[in-house]
Amino acid sequence: MTKPVFRTLAVAAALAATAALVAVPASATVTRAQVVPVTANPDGLAAPGAASLRPGVATFQVSTSDQAGREVGLVRLQPGAELNVLLQNLATVLFNNDLEAKKQAGAVVYRDSVLLGGVVLQSRAAQSFSVWLNPGTYYLVDYRSLAGPAAAYQQITVQGRRSTAIPWPDHVVVQYENAEGAPRFLAPQAIAPHSKLLIINRTSQMADSLFLPVRPGTTDEDITKFFAGQAAPPFIGGPQGALPAFSGYSQVLHVDLAPGRYVLLSFVGDRTTGASGAARGMHTIVDVR
Repeated sequence: MTKPVFRTLAVAAALAATAALVAVPASATVTRAQVVPVTANPDGLAAPGAASLRPGVATFQVSTSDQAGREVGLVRLQPGAELNVLLQNLATVLFNNDLEAKKQAGAVVYRDSVLLGGVVLQSRAAQSFSVWLNPGTYYLVDYRSLAGPAAAYQQITVQGRRSTAIPWPDHVVVQYENAEGAPRFLAPQAIAPHSKLLIINRTSQMADSLFLPVRPGTTDEDITKFFAGQAAPPFIGGPQGALPAFSGYSQVLHVDLAPGRYVLLSFVGDRTTGASGAARGMHTIVDVR
């Protein structure tokens, strides 16, 4: 498909979500936005406003004082799945260097859960993400805590009247697969430091969307050479962006990025080979200005 076609599909998806909200009877809805402040640090996860939310869009505004950064995501369990089993396997996917162990743990994650996205953030600025919540139980999880002795998470119960407040995006990012089945990004070439990005996963697997600052003048070809082992690392800072969401799901990432040149890429490994999206060509240069 051409880029204009993908842009049309992405915008149509956003409009369809809005139309679905409009179709809900007014007596069954409320319009106040649901914004939940979240603090993630090595000593725990604090989200006091997240214990009970209404169906509809919720925005999680995550901050940290941890100089190493944090990763906070939203998870829904499949019927019959156990949270502790899921978290153990997520830990293996994230922190075990054994490729076969990662693949086996990843299969459990796909079987037992739906990952709905989240944020990777540094201590310099809060990052937010917005997702659609149906009635049910969810878990806000600090992924970094899974490397330690105790997982940090907050259970969320979603019930009551539907909220119709939605964040309208500034740009659309589509994660898709080309004719050869390789994952790619369709993304704007430039965004403002404070932007809302509707990220839509149209691949067949989960995918993340991370911004890494790179040296001025870095090109997409330079990124390809790096992942092929033919060039030195072009990165000049840590990642920020969106945690993985499953195929068919979307999230709105509210970025707060310093001006400069970034590469937007996915580190999630292929379910069969374990190779990262970026190593298979899922990267593109984005200027923040």
